[in-house]
Amino acid sequence: MGLRGTKRKEKYQGVPGAGEGPLVLGVDTSSELLNVVLQRGNLLLGRFEVLQAHTHAKYVLSAIEAVMEASRLELKDVDVFGMCVGPGSFTGLRVGMAAVKGICAGVGGKPAVGVSSVEVLATQSPWSEGLIIPAIDAKRGEVYYSVFERIPGGVVQRLEPFAATPEEGLDRLMAWTDQPLRLIGSACVAFGEQLVARGQGRVELAPSALHGISAAALGRCCMARVEAGATVNAGLLEPLYAREPSIG
Repeated sequence: MGLRGTKRKEKYQGVPGAGEGPLVLGVDTSSELLNVVLQRGNLLLGRFEVLQAHTHAKYVLSAIEAVMEASRLELKDVDVFGMCVGPGSFTGLRVGMAAVKGICAGVGGKPAVGVSSVEVLATQSPWSEGLIIPAIDAKRGEVYYSVFERIPGGVVQRLEPFAATPEEGLDRLMAWTDQPLRLIGSACVAFGEQLVARGQGRVELAPSALHGISAAALGRCCMARVEAGATVNAGLLEPLYAREPSIG
């Protein structure tokens, strides 16, 4: 039997988003996936994940509105806004950046945090130790590579993102370290077979379900930035490009 009466329902539903810690809204438009996440502390309150190739400008605000409405909260309730700053799609990053900056300004200049797509991928990787290689398909026959290491409590970056052909980038990494190379990201979908073949038994790919950025991992990374006191004025957020945007 369902609960009857509005007052009785509200009694059992409790206060929306109740809990300890700041309320953080994270947005990711760095790839063909559109991610929106709402989080308070370690509690994930809502998320939106959908494949929206080349249509982020049309749907990002609607996705944010859907998450807030489903969570019975309003944008003015958000304490900090988070943004995945790349590397990734040049157009997608600009779209997401404009949306987050506009919302922050519209709700009284709330603070923001930026997290990189490679950090989010490293955070959601399945490996409990060793090096993790986020590898993002940069199109035009190139890959964005970076290197993280799993440590107690999280991941730490060991090599800044760089763009290279799949083969040149992998050769650089193999010369840089003699450790196993565990790859995660969209480049594993696009170039996985040739990377494994070239890796001389040293390359391992994450499960296919993990190669796209996860809203849950985005939320954890944004919250970690907030808890570290790394908030900034939203107007200072800038896209992270591993290569210069193409002209024309």
